[in-house]
Amino acid sequence: MTLGSSDVSGIDVQLGTGHHISGTATGTGGTPLTSIQVDADSSDYTSAVATHPDGTYSVEVPAGTYAVKFLDTSGTYLTGYYRSDGIAVDATWATPVMVDTLDVGNISVRMLVPWTLTLGRARGTRLFGLRSP
Repeated sequence: MTLGSSDVSGIDVQLGTGHHISGTATGTGGTPLTSIQVDADSSDYTSAVATHPDGTYSVEVPAGTYAVKFLDTSGTYLTGYYRSDGIAVDATWATPVMVDTLDVGNISVRMLVPWTLTLGRARGTRLFGLRSP
């Protein structure tokens, strides 16, 4: 293509989104987890990356409000969502991550190992955001 002094049509350019959500995924004892899939989902945009060997990630997103999901495809850890006070196993308990004009860091989680539940009643026990009577 030769550029001249006149307008040229039919050229499309896609620019980067410019914002990042970043953090670390760890497991038992604070061990960094590699290859954890991290999804940033909003009502009109989704982006995904995998964690690095040191457990860190950085996912590029446009401005918006996101639920950040962590998925271990090996099945060792439960799928969970970022929550400001830990991790939630259901998206309805996730803490929304708002991205405006700046990057958002420290969206970090300690992932949960699957567990078994002994049936019975434990007063005041908190299970993933639900309180027993």
